[in-house]
Amino acid sequence: MDFNYIHSLKHLSICERSLVRADFEAFAEALKNNTSITELDLIEDKIGVNRMTCLSSVLKNNCYITSLNLSHNVLKKGGIVPLCEVLQVNTTLTQLNIGYNNIGDDNLKLLSETLKNNNTLNELNLKHNDITCEGLKYLSKSLKVNKSLTYLDLNDNYIGDDGLKYLSEAVKDNDTLIRLNLSSINICDIDLNIGLKYLSDALKNNTFLEYLDLSFNDIKDEGMKHLSEALKINSTLSTLELNNIDLNECKIQYLSDALKINNSLNCLNLYSCNIKQKGLEILSDALKVNNSLTDLNLSINSFGNNIESLCEALKINNSVLKLNLQHNNIEQKGVELLSDVLKVNSSLTDLNLTGNNINNDALIPLCEALKINNSLNYLDLYFIKSDNKGLELINDALTFNKSLIEIKMNGNPNISDNMIDLIFSLLTNN
Repeated sequence: MDFNYIHSLKHLSICERSLVRADFEAFAEALKNNTSITELDLIEDKIGVNRMTCLSSVLKNNCYITSLNLSHNVLKKGGIVPLCEVLQVNTTLTQLNIGYNNIGDDNLKLLSETLKNNNTLNELNLKHNDITCEGLKYLSKSLKVNKSLTYLDLNDNYIGDDGLKYLSEAVKDNDTLIRLNLSSINICDIDLNIGLKYLSDALKNNTFLEYLDLSFNDIKDEGMKHLSEALKINSTLSTLELNNIDLNECKIQYLSDALKINNSLNCLNLYSCNIKQKGLEILSDALKVNNSLTDLNLSINSFGNNIESLCEALKINNSVLKLNLQHNNIEQKGVELLSDVLKVNSSLTDLNLTGNNINNDALIPLCEALKINNSLNYLDLYFIKSDNKGLELINDALTFNKSLIEIKMNGNPNISDNMIDLIFSLLTNN
């Protein structure tokens, strides 16, 4: 196979190709003299031991590739050894994705030893790799001395509360890690969430972490209490992901108490958290006093039209810029409440109402509000229940509104293409 074509590429992706050995060797040979490629994706290529050894001989001397994606391959121990040899000498690779390789704890130990001396790698993705608390012992020791990693993804590993304890000890002292993904790591220590206690203690001291994802974990009431206490003190965390966590009233109360004090959190994602009316009321009370949140995701929850409390808070709040309410079974009554918000709120720029039961009648108050509102730039109305008549209402509103830049109405089969073209034309001139 001829690989001469790669001489001018910057990003090369050879995915699901399963190159035969001869072709892979030819590819590696072509890489030796290549000076243009900076991003290399070899996803699901069944690289294995021999090909990783072949590739490592090239990467040891390559000083151009900064991003390497080896996810969904069969690296295991034989493949990790040559990769570690690369990381010991390579001084240009800053991003490494080895997710979905089932490397396990023993291989993580080898990698962790290497990371102690590597000072160029910034991003490391270890998603879905059969890593347990045993592997976190080694990785945590490495993080205590590593001074280059800014992003670590441990999503979908069986780390548990014990593993989180080891990691928390490292986070407490680490001064380079900025983004940490701990989604779906099996935090579920009965009712105690002792792992979250250790992580929360670390967050009280850490002044560098800006992004934390704890989604898809079985966080108990006590665990949320620990996390909320940390949020009252922490002054650097700006994005918190708590998606797909069952947030009962007790947990939301803890979180809301923290939001009333915290002034660093900008983005809070709470999609599919089973938030009901009472929980939304508690959260809304916090929004009345919080002045740091700019991005709030409440999609796929259970409050339906019961958004009076949220709307009253948004009439007061002047910091939330982006609000996601998609797939919440909001109908005409709820749209009327949101429309009243848009008439007085001057900060909201992005509103997502995708997948709600919004028919033409519900669009009437929304469009009347759009005639007055001068701050909203983006409005998502994917998969609602409207047709050309509804689009005519929006068309009329756009003759008055001068702030909207984009309205998305895809997924509405009863809307004709020529009506969409008309809306697009009006938005272009806005």
